[in-house]
Amino acid sequence: MVSRFLSGSFSLFIIFQSGCISKPELNMEELRINIPKEWSIPMHIDNDAVGEWWLAFNNKELNKFLSLIKTESPDFLSLVQNKKIGLYNSKIIGASFLPSLNLGFNRSESVQNLSAFGFADDFLNPSDSDTSSQSRNSGNNVLTFDNTTYGLGLNHQWELDVWGRLLNEREATKKDYQALTYDLSYIGFSLLVRSTILYFQAVEAMAQLDLSKESYESLVEIRDLVKN
Repeated sequence: MVSRFLSGSFSLFIIFQSGCISKPELNMEELRINIPKEWSIPMHIDNDAVGEWWLAFNNKELNKFLSLIKTESPDFLSLVQNKKIGLYNSKIIGASFLPSLNLGFNRSESVQNLSAFGFADDFLNPSDSDTSSQSRNSGNNVLTFDNTTYGLGLNHQWELDVWGRLLNEREATKKDYQALTYDLSYIGFSLLVRSTILYFQAVEAMAQLDLSKESYESLVEIRDLVKN
């Protein structure tokens, strides 16, 4: 009885000791594996990488259908316009880093009344007494002259990027445009894939319809044979 108790206690002691043993620490340098500090894979957005994969089906109707999708689909055209908008916004925001020149031209006209300067009509326009009296009697001839002024201005402005704020905004804008390009490229690729799936679903539906018509004609023929 005592021997069984001792043997059981010894077994439990071994189990607890094995469970408390810590695992040895691994050092990555000992494994001799070169792990890069950064993980990045360039994303291809042009046809050279993706390729015109739909040509593998060798289907002229499919090629025409996808060509219409590219030129007539509002969704696809909106992707192209959004890409242009992103490019223009990137250029506008990035342009603040460069000096700016503003050229202005203006033209103004004015009419000056000489009576405001205290000149008499007889002094500026001497004539006989009859004419001057008629001028006074007629009433209200006021001497004026026209004045036209032209102006040309050139303004130069350049904000020195002391703290690198403009340069950081420019780089951030480039990254935003790059991210937008990736998103639009994926959406465009997905749109073509979904359009291809829709095309083959339509082809399958047409084939099912033709098969149903043939089956119906066969059943009608069998019915007529049974009647005869």
